[in-house]
Amino acid sequence: MHAPIKVSEIIALNQKGQHLIYNNKSTRNLLIISSCRLSSFAYYFSNITDFNIYVIYVPLFINNETNVLCEVSIKKILSSTDIIICEYIKNYPGLNTALTNYDTTFFNKYGLDINTVKIYTVPTLELRYLSHSIMHIDNISMLSEISEEFINIRYERSKEILFSKIDANIFPKTKHFIQIYFKKIQLFHTTNHPCCILSLVLFIELAEKMGIKVDYETISTFIKEDFLGITETPIFKRDVDMYGFEYPVTIQSDCMFSTKNLHIRVSSTHLCEKDKSARLIFDYFNTAKI
Repeated sequence: MHAPIKVSEIIALNQKGQHLIYNNKSTRNLLIISSCRLSSFAYYFSNITDFNIYVIYVPLFINNETNVLCEVSIKKILSSTDIIICEYIKNYPGLNTALTNYDTTFFNKYGLDINTVKIYTVPTLELRYLSHSIMHIDNISMLSEISEEFINIRYERSKEILFSKIDANIFPKTKHFIQIYFKKIQLFHTTNHPCCILSLVLFIELAEKMGIKVDYETISTFIKEDFLGITETPIFKRDVDMYGFEYPVTIQSDCMFSTKNLHIRVSSTHLCEKDKSARLIFDYFNTAKI
């Protein structure tokens, strides 16, 4: 079984022009085009398929001034790819994956014949619901200036956007899981970093679309690796009171509200209940009637 290669390592490899992340010495290739959110998918696919796994790390590609990934390299990767897994990207002209208008896509730009490769697009899992994130997005500096109604309006709008992305890419089981477990289980580390359990739910639904069954033993192995959980957005008493979280929460001091771009290191003991979480995911997919 392949050992996990984390986001920082993928970035370092991409910076050197290396995009083959997991080599299964196969004649078939799977390419992942994403931000850090799908770094775990590369690990998962490397261990449940015989594909060689390539990754194009989106932020590096978009912000790259030294042109690490040149046109020749892109065409070479695409020409040998059998399956592409990509996040839904439409705001970057150089890396647009939205198939609603193929002529403007990254794939068309580099001459990919979409009739010869299978493309799966997954939604970006982002949700703004914690008061610290919302207040700084709206440039509010004091706790007293932000009302519960204001937070709730922003949260509901963010949820609408998230669910519209999930609906557009047809992942109903992932949406239903969020609806059921939002209060019961921590699903996000930060606004744009889903917890391992939610990433796995999205992955398993994708695997189902591909005709791949993920068994309990595999889920139990995968859930031990949290690719995005280094830091978390702080949670305050107001958040707990508003949403009625049922999972253990380390409530932070209100003085942290004035600190922008704050992520903290926390001991999330509830995220360490790996066996319990693996069973929950497995049972969910075996009982969900969606």
